[in-house]
Amino acid sequence: MHALATGASPENPESWETWLDGIHAAARTRTSLVAPPVPDESWRYTRQKAFQTEPTNPGPAPRIQSSARGWEAVGARGTPQLGSLSEAYAKNPGLLTGWFGRMARPEARLLTALNAQAFVDGVFLFIPEGARLKNPIEIILGRGTAPEPAFPRVLILLGAGSSCEVIERQDWKGIPEDTGKASSRPPRVVNSVTEIHLAHHAQLTHYVEPLGDPGVRPVSFTAVSLEEGSTYRSFQFDGVGPLLRHEIEIRLEGIQAEAQVESLSLLGPREHRDREAQVIHATPKTRSEQRARSVVGAHATAIYGGRVHIQPRAAGSSALQDNHHLLLDPSACAMSRPELEIGTDEVRCTHGSKSGTLDRDALFYLKTRGIDPDEGRRLLIQGFTGAFLALIPSALIQSRWQERIATFLARTGAA
Repeated sequence: MHALATGASPENPESWETWLDGIHAAARTRTSLVAPPVPDESWRYTRQKAFQTEPTNPGPAPRIQSSARGWEAVGARGTPQLGSLSEAYAKNPGLLTGWFGRMARPEARLLTALNAQAFVDGVFLFIPEGARLKNPIEIILGRGTAPEPAFPRVLILLGAGSSCEVIERQDWKGIPEDTGKASSRPPRVVNSVTEIHLAHHAQLTHYVEPLGDPGVRPVSFTAVSLEEGSTYRSFQFDGVGPLLRHEIEIRLEGIQAEAQVESLSLLGPREHRDREAQVIHATPKTRSEQRARSVVGAHATAIYGGRVHIQPRAAGSSALQDNHHLLLDPSACAMSRPELEIGTDEVRCTHGSKSGTLDRDALFYLKTRGIDPDEGRRLLIQGFTGAFLALIPSALIQSRWQERIATFLARTGAA
């Protein structure tokens, strides 16, 4: 367990450029190593090489838009910080270097090492001890229309007893199809890494919203560590694109820490989504819940891999995994891989996975009530996605994502 402290700044810290060069060099050492002979089962249905860019030089700096809609921090013992990683390093290098790369370790994941090898800046958010923000913070990552790969980096630290809501939006664009260049270029790779640490009794509600673009191939990794009594809630909504992969790893390191992960994936024709989640219960009386839903169009593929590891000293813990795929066409494909690794008998664990088509009896019932088949399909899909929306505490996010669901239904001909 690690206490979250601001830390004293070194009297003679190295420059940001020098520190960044060291991070790049260490990551290049990792990416130059030979791949382990044992294949990673989580990549069984998705080509990892599709996201590998191997840049010889650090990639371009992303355009970062960070906005706090009025801090209104109550009970804070310090000032919240929101800005770039380089700005945070200038103010307090000890705080940044003490936590950067601790949750998302380059040596543990090749794509994290590729991100660390190429990023040039990122977003830093620090909420001091006791601060309770009344309004959400919105972080927007994007860099206009471009073919070059992008490497977003986000570091979020919450002090003891603090709480806030964060909306993380990724708005990356590829080459427009009407330029004549899109067909000659591969999709733009966006390899993003977000690290989050919650000190004891901190609370974070995290909305992840990749807007998506047909010319972009995004892969993301979110690594979260929780101390005693802290709570992390994540709501994730996929964007548009032919190939997307999302990974999240949560470590419940303090007693009575809790994590909740809710996700919804909407797949149009021939799209591919791969969602992987791992929750590690490292201490007693921890709790986790994972619910993943996907709506899968014609010739599309939805993949869910969920792993819960309850370590021997985590007695009294509970874990839930629930995964549902709704297949809109006979050619749609869905695969689930829930896993439980339990090191003690004093736990409560449940998992379930279900794949199926729209209920024919329900469609027939709606038809007998004068509702045409297309409208009946739309109502049933809305009911399926509505179970996800009902869990979201923010009315703003509910409304925004409801509009995107309506757009998806229109695009797939289900509206």
